Amino acid sequence: MPQQRRPAAAAVAWSLIRYVDVILRRYHEVTGEHGILHETGETFLELAERRMQETESEGQ
Repeated sequence: MPQQRRPAAAAVAWSLIRYVDVILRRYHEVTGEHGILHETGETFLELAERRMQETESEGQ
């Protein structure tokens, strides 16, 4: 049974992760504050920009 639960739990976790960006954008719209990644101190916007640059550089 635990083997069957792992894929379901992973699917739920992945679906939640996909919506974090939406949650953070709405949080910013409502409060005017930026979500901050605790590990690096980057705002959500800074992190998104950095990841976009990393993705573009990988494609070259």
